[in-house]
Amino acid sequence: MVILKTITTLILSISLLGILLTLIFSESVIKDISNENMDFHRGYNAFNSQRYSLAQKYFSNDLLINPKRPKSLYMAARSYMKGSFQDFNKSIEYYREYIHLISDQSKIDLPLILQLKGVGMQEDLDWLSHKIDNQLYLAALWEGVDSIKALNHINLVPKSEHKLKFHLMASRVNFALQNYETAIKHANLANDLSGMNKNNYYILSQAYRNLKNFNEAKKSLQNFELLNSIYTEVDSQKQFDYLTLLLDYNQNLKYSDDFKSLNIILLIKLSKFEQVQNELKKIQINALNKQNRLLILGTIKNMKAYLIANRLFDDMQPEILTIEEYVLYCQTFIQSNLLNKALNLCRKGIEVNAHSAPIHFWYGIALLKSNNITDAQLHIKNAINHAPWVNPWIIQLSKLYLLEGKVQMAKSVLEKSIDQDKTIQNFKLSNYLY
Repeated sequence: MVILKTITTLILSISLLGILLTLIFSESVIKDISNENMDFHRGYNAFNSQRYSLAQKYFSNDLLINPKRPKSLYMAARSYMKGSFQDFNKSIEYYREYIHLISDQSKIDLPLILQLKGVGMQEDLDWLSHKIDNQLYLAALWEGVDSIKALNHINLVPKSEHKLKFHLMASRVNFALQNYETAIKHANLANDLSGMNKNNYYILSQAYRNLKNFNEAKKSLQNFELLNSIYTEVDSQKQFDYLTLLLDYNQNLKYSDDFKSLNIILLIKLSKFEQVQNELKKIQINALNKQNRLLILGTIKNMKAYLIANRLFDDMQPEILTIEEYVLYCQTFIQSNLLNKALNLCRKGIEVNAHSAPIHFWYGIALLKSNNITDAQLHIKNAINHAPWVNPWIIQLSKLYLLEGKVQMAKSVLEKSIDQDKTIQNFKLSNYLY
């Protein structure tokens, strides 16, 4: 009996030791992976924050360690095309490495083709054309370069792919080839799907004019001018007035998701919340594209329309939420003191993207408002680690340390800021942290 007890105790001890070693090893591996990839994740956060010079730096650093990482090559190429430190030659160099490295053609998409065209990589596009079997992408590749080749590919696009981008492109290519009647057909089909693309109306007006149908040309030009006024105007009431006038000209727009979304956004900006509630009943929020959902949600947050946020969230399918939507919902629910909702949502957001700096920060704020200071510190530190240029976050963490009397830690956090701007300097002065 004693021997059996001893053996059982020994087995338990070995098991516990194994679990402990596994945890230590796992933590070590996670730390190593995190350190090895941190520049990559910082690069993404910098790019999403439009800090393009920092994104350039972080992706370049990552490529020193991981020279064959396709995503870093692609994001480095995009980063060098933006901001005040543009370098087209570097961008082309990274794009070229990227497209010659990838073997899976599913990673070649329409935005990539348009980016390659934007930097004038025609020889590389010619090479790339032999790797693509998507007719719409091939049409995009040749549009503006060889319209006849572009049209040949457009004619081979399967009917199942005859969506908005297809009809817009088909209209442009046929117009370039002076096939005005076909251009009009596709332009009208594109308008049936959206109706909010101003350039499409311009092409339509010119095609009608060339066919001497001046009445239709005038109507299309009026739509173009109204949309141009909507997109260039900054006053919400004037935008709404133009949008109402646009609907008078074109009743079919009331079926367009893009029109409905813009209408809701302007109603929110004008604080016409009862009308917003009525309009929301007419749409399927889950069916809207990501851009429209983000624009609506961002406007709700900015206007502090909390009841509408709740209504929208209750209708949303959580599985389709993007990380940007998680961040906006978290901010909105924190602002409206729905802390349990904010905590649950932030936690799920971290499961979706554990390296998104904003979701960690707002989770930290939600925890702080729930008096969970220790975990709040952890997530705000995590946010800063992924985005060390955001000084308001750094000051927030320093404040938390000061609340606990940890003056040296508060000073240390501030010193690690990569941008010692006036907000950092003033905070140091006001708290005697020099």
